[in-house]
Amino acid sequence: MDLCESRPVPQYKNFQIETSPQGYRLYGTETFRPTLKELLDHLQGQNLRTENLRFQLRRCCPPQPRGTNSAQSVM
Repeated sequence: MDLCESRPVPQYKNFQIETSPQGYRLYGTETFRPTLKELLDHLQGQNLRTENLRFQLRRCCPPQPRGTNSAQSVM
């Protein structure tokens, strides 16, 4: 069973993943990775802040179709 799909996780739309010819990056950062998997692996364990929230990405899941979801946190 894939936990990314089986358990509801809050979505934070502030953390958009951008694509470019160089690869993928988390919006607002300078870190590019050639593949989405490499970016998600890099982001795992990182601390992110938005508005009044601060949390650590324990595990990253790929975005949902249509780009409605970016990096997901498991808190």
